[in-house]
Amino acid sequence: MDSARLERLKALISERQGVPEHEIWPSSRLTEDLGMAGADGWEFVESFADAFEVDITRFQSDPHFGPEAGSPLVGIILGAVVVAGSISLWTVPVSAIGLVAGYRWLSRRSARSGPYTVTVDDLMRYAEAGEWTFDYEQAKLNHNARAR
Repeated sequence: MDSARLERLKALISERQGVPEHEIWPSSRLTEDLGMAGADGWEFVESFADAFEVDITRFQSDPHFGPEAGSPLVGIILGAVVVAGSISLWTVPVSAIGLVAGYRWLSRRSARSGPYTVTVDDLMRYAEAGEWTFDYEQAKLNHNARAR
């Protein structure tokens, strides 16, 4: 493993995510360990591609980072809060607690959204190859076989 490349990658991740470099390992997962999800994940991959001259034309964001909005449940929860808040004053605190709990649940859920994990080590391999070499078709077959 090219240690200079790894240090450059750790510096990029640290700069973009605010994670101290000493907490970033080759096995660190971008979504689960480093907090990249939705558009943040896509923007990081673009920065990575620019910094390491990696062709990302085959890259698909959602399978790795999930959608930015998280879920249609966000709209349902917000709508319920507005309706409940207009019914009676005592429901405002209850609605606020429900909103916070719902938001936290959705945030944790969206942080796990993509079925295909990307690690720092994967990024190192892509940088070495000069292209995003993830095989989505094979990963989908493997994922579906495990789901049975």
